[in-house]
Amino acid sequence: MKKLLFVTGTRADFGKLEPLAVAVRDHGFDVSFWVTGMHMMERYGLTKIEVQRIQGVGVVEFSNQYEGDPQDVILAKTVLGFSEFVRGHQPDLVIVHGDRIEALACAIVCATNYIRCAHVEGGEVSGTIDELFRHCNTKLAFCHFVSSHSAAERVARLGEPRDSMWAMATRGDLTVRLYSMVLASDQSALTEWLARGPLISAGDNRLTVRSIKVQADGALGSRTAWLHAPY
Repeated sequence: MKKLLFVTGTRADFGKLEPLAVAVRDHGFDVSFWVTGMHMMERYGLTKIEVQRIQGVGVVEFSNQYEGDPQDVILAKTVLGFSEFVRGHQPDLVIVHGDRIEALACAIVCATNYIRCAHVEGGEVSGTIDELFRHCNTKLAFCHFVSSHSAAERVARLGEPRDSMWAMATRGDLTVRLYSMVLASDQSALTEWLARGPLISAGDNRLTVRSIKVQADGALGSRTAWLHAPY
């Protein structure tokens, strides 16, 4: 029986991975979760409990940080912990999501140990350091489950073969509903979506793209915020 290992570090990524894990469990795969990151911290509600509620899957927990640890230390701890775990578990496929430091650490371990890794939601842009992590995960992964054609184009521009990508909405593979926004700072994506118009309820009512996200900074106290009317 093939072993599928899902990596989750937050409630946000778990919400997207859970339906996929349940679906492959029901198809007869040996499914496990490696639970780490914010799931393990009382400050964030010890959301590891949500993972433990899934029936018929294995759950392994690893605390990868103390309060206040910098990102590089968290990365190093996660690499060490995940490397030790997969050496014994020997998964056939590891599934990571998005742009978290935990996903990056596990993708590094997979690449350096010749373990196949699937990356969910590659090709998205945010304009933050998380975007760098996401694109690193793309290059480290064996295959890619992207959420839109524009994301697939970005993955392709990173040099990934198109036959390693699955446009999930087009194929009907999305198991959760996504309301995506076009980042205003991504000029090529903005031009593309302004020309084509909104995408509403694509992929069996799973994917909608009809808004633009603008990131700006400012504060009321220093009067640097952008308001509809003058101060």
